Amino acid sequence: MIAYGDGFTYGIRRRVLEARVAFSVNWSNAVIARTFRFKYPFPVEKVAAYSGMGMVFAALFMIISYSFPASTSANIAPAPKFTTAKLISPKPLGKPEPAVTARSVAALSPGLEQAGAGSWSELADLPKPSLSMPLPKGGGLYTFVVDKTRKELFVLEENKDNYKIITKYKTSLGSASGDKQVRGDNKTPEGLYRIVAVKQKPELPGRYGPMAFVLDYPNKVDRIMGKTGDGIWIHGSGLGEKTAKTEGCIEINDKNILKLAEFAENGANVYVFPENFTVPVVNNAIQKNIIAPDTLYSLKEKIYKVAGKF
Repeated sequence: MIAYGDGFTYGIRRRVLEARVAFSVNWSNAVIARTFRFKYPFPVEKVAAYSGMGMVFAALFMIISYSFPASTSANIAPAPKFTTAKLISPKPLGKPEPAVTARSVAALSPGLEQAGAGSWSELADLPKPSLSMPLPKGGGLYTFVVDKTRKELFVLEENKDNYKIITKYKTSLGSASGDKQVRGDNKTPEGLYRIVAVKQKPELPGRYGPMAFVLDYPNKVDRIMGKTGDGIWIHGSGLGEKTAKTEGCIEINDKNILKLAEFAENGANVYVFPENFTVPVVNNAIQKNIIAPDTLYSLKEKIYKVAGKF
């Protein structure tokens, strides 16, 4: 009985010990699974097996790498050292378009010397005009320039760097010289205008030819300056090829007014430059900084101040 009792007691104690060991292992596995997010129960045997295989593969990779020198990091060219001396400075921006100055304009436009007292070459750069107007929005595909000195009308097409001259026509202008001031003074106005209407026969009187383009004289600047009058058009002559002086309009012969209709449209901008200024033309083009409202009105102020008429 005592021997049996001793054996029975030993067996119970052994099973209790095994149960405690199993509980400790399971509890440890659960902790590890929660910590490393392994699937519970923790696959100890698989991890051990995969770890052993990983070590074998790592050893094989090291042997193969050192067997082929070209594959080692020793043969990889080192990265270039970064020094401030090798910094690439940014490229400078393109040169801005030269400003219109009295000297640069005078060099291209001899007519300026006829402005009166003083010489344009002695004047300072053109300042911002006291009165000007923003370039109207919209506009047409083509821009028109009236050179009162040459008595020519240019049809211009805008390019990236300049305005290309598409064609030009001889004109007749007002019978009196200078900038229009009041109704009936027979002067052709100078400034930036827009085509606001097109007139054709039968509403157009015969003496204006087959077609006329109405300008918005007086514009905003003209009204501020107190100018009066209206009815300033670009029109034909009604006399075929012959043209004569006008009452202030811009006239071209009947054949050319029909050609002009291919380019003119409502909203198109018309620059009428002042007398004694020859619009600079280089390689059949005009610089963009010339065809600008501020340039036109600055030239007007300079010319009339020099001539003592402003």
